[in-house]
Amino acid sequence: MIETNITRRWEKGIAHHFRSVELVKDIKELDYKFGNDFLCIKTGGDGDNGEHLMYLLDIYFENKDIEMNMGNTLKQKDQIHLLEKCKEFTDYGKDIHIFTYPNCGWDLVKQGLVTEDQKITIAGRAALWFLNKGEDPTDSKSVNFGKKEKKMTAEITFKKDKDEVVVHTPSNNVTLNMSNSVFDSLSKIIDGPYDVVEEEGEED
Repeated sequence: MIETNITRRWEKGIAHHFRSVELVKDIKELDYKFGNDFLCIKTGGDGDNGEHLMYLLDIYFENKDIEMNMGNTLKQKDQIHLLEKCKEFTDYGKDIHIFTYPNCGWDLVKQGLVTEDQKITIAGRAALWFLNKGEDPTDSKSVNFGKKEKKMTAEITFKKDKDEVVVHTPSNNVTLNMSNSVFDSLSKIIDGPYDVVEEEGEED
């Protein structure tokens, strides 16, 4: 159960949610830089307005964590969001500045979806495509996974008296009957052994 009483949270020493800390820190910096320190956020000790704001955000984010089932669900959502940002950074040079679950960026690197310099890989683009969050990064090309080829040596034997050419392979022998003129022509230009290709497997 979430403790919603700020005083009791302070008395129990409940640690701030990591997102609360990051968000208040960024708001403080933005206000100082662009707002002439209008909010005058202080986070140095008990009773400071920044501390009070973090306690409020703690309650907010803890509720959100429960709603999203925290753990893997939150981490997965943040990884997808970060992957989208890496794509924008790669394609358009947009800065990546978002809050994520701890180590999301490194996880994406280890998964091969982005590089260490925050650029999305083709695997990352494919992941977004599978999630209906991006275009197909590969060209449309038919690939037959079921058909295999193996190369083997064929011994070719000419039998003049029978006008036959016998092709010997490790798997079978093939006898070709032909006329004298064709046989004579072939026997002059063919001097085995030769490589032949046999197809294995069935097409998908």
